[in-house]
Parts: sequence; structure tokens; C-alpha cells
Amino acid sequence: RMGKAKVLMCGVKGLAVEIAKNIVLAGVGEVVLMDDGVLVEEDLGANYFAIMEDVDQKRTRAEASVAKLQELNPLSGVTAAPGGPSSLTDVTIKAYHVVCLSGATNTERLRVDALC
Repeated sequence: RMGKAKVLMCGVKGLAVEIAKNIVLAGVGEVVLMDDGVLVEEDLGANYFAIMEDVDQKRTRAEASVAKLQELNPLSGVTAAPGGPSSLTDVTIKAYHVVCLSGATNTERLRVDALC
């Protein structure tokens, strides 16, 4: 069952990186990272998958995390998607079995909660 699950991680800072790691290691079939925030040097302290090269290349937090997360479990599909909590549509939210928000406003969290 977990191998067929689809999880959306919206916001890839701090605790969300740890959650994403655990989800991938658990063998979830598809993990999509969504965070348009451009990685800055300060993010390197909380995102242990990102490196200085990612900062220099102005990668998003999501893009910087994908490759290393994928290495943890080749059976999980890990991708980055454009957007953030405010860009989530009802259709997008309903396409996933689990949606994990990090850094979203209370209004955004309540909207997503009502759809899940």
C-alpha cells in the first residue's frame, strides 16, 4: 500500500526535510517536494541534503533536496514541483493521499485540511 501512496511535501525547510527523509525511507511510492523558495546559505544548517553549490546555482529548496532523497530509496519516486502553499489548487490537493504543509499560513492550512 505504501508503495502506491502519493505524498506532497509543501514547504521544504527544517523539520519538513526530516519528514521527507522518513517518508522516502518508509517506501512511499511518490514524494513530491514543493517549495519555490530559493535556497540561501542559512538553509544549509537545517537542510542536510543541500550543499553550497545549490546556493550558488540558485536552486529552490525543493530542487536542492530531490537527488539526495532519491538516493535514499530508489523505489520511491522523488520529484520537485513548482509552487508553494498559496498556489495549491483543489485539484492538486486531491491528487495526493497525504499533504504535508510546512511554513503555510493558518488560512492555507485550514483550506487544505478541509479538502483532505
